[in-house]
Amino acid sequence: MKAYGYVRISRDEDNKKESIETQRKVVEDFAKEQGFILNDTFQDNNVSGYTFERPSLLQLKELIEDNKVDILVAKDLSRIGRHNAKTLLFLDYLDEHNVRLMLKNDNYDSDSDDDSIIGIKTWYNEMYLKDLSKKIKTNIKQKQKEGLVIVPNYGYMKDPNNPKKIIVDEDVVDTIKLIFRLYIEGMGCTKIAHYLNEKHVETPSIHKMKKFGFGWKPDWTQKELWYATSIKRILHNDAYIGVLRCGVTKLSKMKGKKVRIPKEEQIVHENYFEPIISKDDFELVKMLAESRCNNNIRAKNEKIHRYAGILKCGDCNKGFVARKNKTQNYEHKITYVCATFHRYGSELCNGHRLFESDIDELVLDEIKSLLHNAKINLDNIDKNIEEKRNHRKDYDKAIEVLKIKIVEQKEEIKNYAKQLAKGLIGEEIFEELTSEAKVELDKLEKLLVEAENSRDNHANDKEKIIKCIEVLQKILDKNELTNADVTMLIEKIVVTETDEVGKYNMSKLDIEINWNTQFVL
Repeated sequence: MKAYGYVRISRDEDNKKESIETQRKVVEDFAKEQGFILNDTFQDNNVSGYTFERPSLLQLKELIEDNKVDILVAKDLSRIGRHNAKTLLFLDYLDEHNVRLMLKNDNYDSDSDDDSIIGIKTWYNEMYLKDLSKKIKTNIKQKQKEGLVIVPNYGYMKDPNNPKKIIVDEDVVDTIKLIFRLYIEGMGCTKIAHYLNEKHVETPSIHKMKKFGFGWKPDWTQKELWYATSIKRILHNDAYIGVLRCGVTKLSKMKGKKVRIPKEEQIVHENYFEPIISKDDFELVKMLAESRCNNNIRAKNEKIHRYAGILKCGDCNKGFVARKNKTQNYEHKITYVCATFHRYGSELCNGHRLFESDIDELVLDEIKSLLHNAKINLDNIDKNIEEKRNHRKDYDKAIEVLKIKIVEQKEEIKNYAKQLAKGLIGEEIFEELTSEAKVELDKLEKLLVEAENSRDNHANDKEKIIKCIEVLQKILDKNELTNADVTMLIEKIVVTETDEVGKYNMSKLDIEINWNTQFVL
């Protein structure tokens, strides 16, 4: 007699203290009562009955298809499955392979009992699971709103003295800071991953398993390696600036694939964690990522060159290629060449060769001019603010008058509607009058916005200029440029061949720097 048992437990759906071992003993004792011994008992521990892609169940099916199973014993039908349609299909599958199903708690034997009750039981089991799923989701949603963290992000952990409190995991803080620093310095995600693998830095999964006892799926064989995707996930995670973001994903259907929820629908708690990364560095990484994506920069295993994606050829509208060349002094110097020339030669475009060090010198000179202009504008802003302060009463009065006119205009539109309702005016006249009134209302509302902006904008402009001056001065003080500096300051540098001698003695070039908007003062 080829008899096998099957046991399954899911902590979420069953919410019972019964262990998998207890359930196994129930099944084995039941088999003995029926007069036979089980060859083996397959078990799926903490696996939902809604899915039929369970490791042990799949092994059992292999035996069934090889005609090595005569009897299958389980505690009850819910152990077989909680998906109504899939459970019924599985029962048909057993019948097709002449497997006798015996269920202890349901007092069911497929060789002798009526199958009509089975459909009701499978329906009930699925409804039970769906109802429980809704309760669990509601409970989790409430915890998210209250800011209770279910599983902390890599870099954070539950306080051993207070499980409701999240603290920094000091063992991996340096790794997270290193990842952000390397990206800012010009490494791509793939290069950073290779660097961490070469240094044998523990991956998040290995670290979690060693420290907390969990961290990966049992069948995942690549848990010891860093990948570009894991680096990217860390760089874009605002948990590292103290943000708790809940409800990021949801199941498209019960036990289905996870889908991402729009940001505006997520539950966000600002300043929830102790930050590991400064907001300035986080925003800088975000800006660098956008720039590299927009300019299609692919560093792979090389460091990203400073002006990659920034330099543009004014003659062919293509980018520039960076190359390392040896000088007469055997010193490596980075040279940028028009991508069209590099690929097709001088028939389609000129080389426009530029040394990176020469571009640095030009940009630093232009930064000095920017800084000088910013300081002049700051002085003018102070004067304008003083003048605006003297006339603030006039602005306030004008704004108040506009607000009154807007209210009156809205009342006028309502009156037209009342006249139409009373039959004092016709539909055509009503449409004409309300159309004119709405045009006038739109003008008044725009004037109000302009008046309020002109009253308040100078103070905001001053803050922007002060921040701009601080950034420019910091760069000039260190007298060198980094990849992050260039991406932050410059939108693009357009290089065009000219008949006149340009900035460099080595070539005739016209160079135009387009600064990012916050530095155009």
